[in-house]
Amino acid sequence: SICQAVNEAKIHIITGDTKVVNRGAADKLFINTSGVGIVPAGVDISGANAKPGDKVILSGSLGEHGIAILSKRQGLEFNVP
Repeated sequence: SICQAVNEAKIHIITGDTKVVNRGAADKLFINTSGVGIVPAGVDISGANAKPGDKVILSGSLGEHGIAILSKRQGLEFNVP
């Protein structure tokens, strides 16, 4: 399991992503995560610790996944170029 591998490697996974697929369509495992760096002892990386002025690195189409899920759940449709 991912948990077992993380414990054996003595590392922390600090970010991740889940995929939403149609019921019965997920015949494979979907994992998407990345993180690079060293977290100094005593530093707690958490969204709860975010404050104005913090730097955030983003990749991909920001908000695309979230709006896809929200629009499907709310029955909204969007036309994009």
